[in-house]
Amino acid sequence: MTLPGRVLVISPTPTWPLDHGNRKRVHQIASALKERGHEIHFLYYPAEFDWEQAIPHRAWQAMQRQWDSVHLVPVTRPLHARARGDHHAIDEWWDDALGSYLDWLFSVERFDAVLVNYIWLSRAFEHVPPGVTRLVDTHDRMGGRKELLASLGLPPQFFYTTPEVEFRALERADIALAIKEEEARAFRAGCATSVEIVTLPYVEPNVPARRPERVGPLRLGLMGAGNSLNRISTRALLDLLLARPMREDAPWHVVIGGALSEDFHDLADPRVTVMGRVSDIADFYAAIDCLVMPLAQSTGQKIRVGEAMAHDMPIVAHTHAFEGYPPADPMHGLADMPAIVAAIEDLAADSARLTRLARASARSRAMQDMLVQDGIERIEGQILDARPTFIVAARDAVLRNHGLSWHRLGAVVAMLARRGRVLVWAEVEGPPDGLTRNRLSVLAKRARLVLPPALADEMEGAMVADQGGLDACAARVRPACVWGPPGLEVAGMRMVHDADLADGPATGPETGAASLWSGDGLHQGHAPLMLEGPGTTLWRVDDGRPVVWVVGSAHHRALLPDIALALAPWIDTPLVVWGMDNPGRDDRWQTVDKARIGLGLDRPHLAILLEPEAIEDSLALDLAAQAGCGCVIYDPAGAGRHPAVAPSVARLLGWLRLAAATWPVEGMRRPRTIPLFPDRVEGRLIDRLVGIEG
Repeated sequence: MTLPGRVLVISPTPTWPLDHGNRKRVHQIASALKERGHEIHFLYYPAEFDWEQAIPHRAWQAMQRQWDSVHLVPVTRPLHARARGDHHAIDEWWDDALGSYLDWLFSVERFDAVLVNYIWLSRAFEHVPPGVTRLVDTHDRMGGRKELLASLGLPPQFFYTTPEVEFRALERADIALAIKEEEARAFRAGCATSVEIVTLPYVEPNVPARRPERVGPLRLGLMGAGNSLNRISTRALLDLLLARPMREDAPWHVVIGGALSEDFHDLADPRVTVMGRVSDIADFYAAIDCLVMPLAQSTGQKIRVGEAMAHDMPIVAHTHAFEGYPPADPMHGLADMPAIVAAIEDLAADSARLTRLARASARSRAMQDMLVQDGIERIEGQILDARPTFIVAARDAVLRNHGLSWHRLGAVVAMLARRGRVLVWAEVEGPPDGLTRNRLSVLAKRARLVLPPALADEMEGAMVADQGGLDACAARVRPACVWGPPGLEVAGMRMVHDADLADGPATGPETGAASLWSGDGLHQGHAPLMLEGPGTTLWRVDDGRPVVWVVGSAHHRALLPDIALALAPWIDTPLVVWGMDNPGRDDRWQTVDKARIGLGLDRPHLAILLEPEAIEDSLALDLAAQAGCGCVIYDPAGAGRHPAVAPSVARLLGWLRLAAATWPVEGMRRPRTIPLFPDRVEGRLIDRLVGIEG
């Protein structure tokens, strides 16, 4: 069973309108993945000048129609700044607003892969959590760009850095995309082996056009962006072409279009027409018989060549201009300007040769399409294979529960979604009520739902449950683990049994218990990890006294040291969380001392595991007296959930408050009110639970 991925595309260029080569490149890869069933979530950092003063609403609305979601991050620094030194540092154009937005986005959404466009945004990978595939599309080589321009007598433009800095930027990614093999070879030679270099050339969807028979002179098209490299090459070709007397048997006429034409409006020659910018590129191709690409030096791939191929256009090109495309005719790889002029004269004299060249361009495009599909498949394989799949079994009683087991289910799905792809096997019995439908919609934001056939038809993106049940689904998906309530077993699968996902309110936590704890004078904090939710959360006394932490059900005693190690950096006082079967004094303190030594603490920082029936006043006094700066209570059986044990919990908290009042205040630090985000406390804890590497 192939599960579609969720891909976050980060781009400084929009995908509408598609009137520039870099926009087409971004759109090509994103749309190819979307056509294969993956979700594309587009994060646009508006670094292009048409977005500098205002939001072009038509473009914004078109982009929202293109992708599953679109995010807009405001620019908070000058765009396209000159290098502070001889070259740009790799993060010199980075905007911290983008990093802050990514931190928030990954705290509320899960993605299988992040595709960053341009290396100068590669710092985004530092804000991507572990387990997410990192891809960077280079577009062009930025290393050595300044030196290339200088060799042509041109000043540096756009972003330019050294090859060494460029290689280090690529090494932030798992996969780096080169737009042509010539650049891929340079990247492979300079980068560490940890990054995979994939050649993914550009190709445009075919736009079949019935080309009219040539009448009169051969109409030669010159089209491109208004950059200095295009201007130099075009000027060199025109100087040579216009200086030659036109052969009577080989008449030609030049048509210049696009932004490039703005530099040639003063060209007074009857053999040249300056068409200017066109709103529809098809109008330009309808006005010419052949595209000429004289570009002799540059970086990246010439998107204009791919565009002409898509329109079945004959192409005459310099060898460099055709790099990144498979040549199918000698005229696709001419060595210099005299060779290009000679080819033009041959075509002008022989209409049949023009027809053969058009067919050759069509063959080249077909080969290019195969190369692109191979590259997309390699990317897709990395996205799908890099992250594990988990199945979470959600019983009908939990989906309908008004207590805390529903919050536990949501926390588990959110936690696993940060590690991989999640399938929620929802056992919905009978017609779902409004509450159940709402909760399924909430789960669908982070996981793929597997539902009974009738309900699957109503829920967008849901999968239909296998007739063989959960066992058959797991056999097809082969998840890293199946997470569900105690007693659930799936043949041949790693199981994580969670008592908080038990079937019904008789054994599950109730909102009444949460009210009791909250009413006892404690303030609820943001719950980390699987402790997330109103009833299984972290609580605190925030009155300037030493902190009393009460941790709800966590299960799996062997994992508690990892919880302590993960939490320690995010609270003011170090703590150890441990669990023990025997509440006897010797075993208890031996265990605490072992953990204390392991953490390098100079005195015991108390850790307690209390079964409900073990809560006694004498034990509470003993433990409180032994405490250092903080106290943690671990309660695997759910003390406080049932009326029978609630008084004991309240009595214990009272004793702890009494002890806290007598603790010395000198040297104590008031606890910070910082959120404990789930992704900051996962680590080895989750790895051990689900059986994957961190």
